Amino acid sequence: MSCSIVSPYRPRVAPRPAEILTSPSFVAAVLLLVVNDWILKDVYGSWWTGKLSDFAGLYAFPLLWSAFVPRRRAIIFALTAAGFLVWKSPLSGPPIAAWNALGIWPVTRVLDYTDWIALVALVPAARAAHAVPEPVRYRWLVLARRAAAAGMAVIAAVAFMATSTSPQYHYDFPAGSDYQVNGARAAVRAYFLAHDWESEERELGATTDRLSGIGLSVRLQDVSPCGTRVTLVGLDSTDPDEDLAAVQLKFENQVITSLQQAFPTCP
Repeated sequence: MSCSIVSPYRPRVAPRPAEILTSPSFVAAVLLLVVNDWILKDVYGSWWTGKLSDFAGLYAFPLLWSAFVPRRRAIIFALTAAGFLVWKSPLSGPPIAAWNALGIWPVTRVLDYTDWIALVALVPAARAAHAVPEPVRYRWLVLARRAAAAGMAVIAAVAFMATSTSPQYHYDFPAGSDYQVNGARAAVRAYFLAHDWESEERELGATTDRLSGIGLSVRLQDVSPCGTRVTLVGLDSTDPDEDLAAVQLKFENQVITSLQQAFPTCP
């Protein structure tokens, strides 16, 4: 006859909600998101402040959901990655426009594929979702942790919503910001659409088209049976001190040069 002793203490598979929401890394990520979106973007708004929000948000967002649905951590992280990829692509354009048409809570986003690099923040976040913290022995500490966790959950939710409603600044390019391309307007428009730009307005029989992409809006206009004038119209940016000259130079080097290579001569 044999007997076995069963320990009343079983290893924890995942931390409890209060432990996740009060962990130093989660608190730091949420505070960084708040400070960056509400202070740094207004004072030092630039490329890196936008990336900072993406990294902090992608770290904290799945952890918040994992705290309340711990058995679905893998699904939460997978949906977070997929959702961010869609959010930072033209696929999110129509849903955003439909939502903003309701006039409830305006949502904005800048289409920039370099933001996808922030997905690496999901790796340490996944590790944090599985980490087992040190146990708390005193009841008053447990209660304090739960109260702090509730507060952090609210702050995090507000921070996530504020990130998608960051202030946008509109800039108009000066007259003369146009370029001649040898392709017909329909072919040039098709080229833009194939490179993740979106058509803002299109009327059959019209002589102009308007498209938007990477924060820019351009106008296409017929100038000859095989020629199209591409005009830089405006820019929407989160940077309050945007350098339009630098943006225009980048547009010339990347977009116009590619168009001129795609349509070297009139057919």
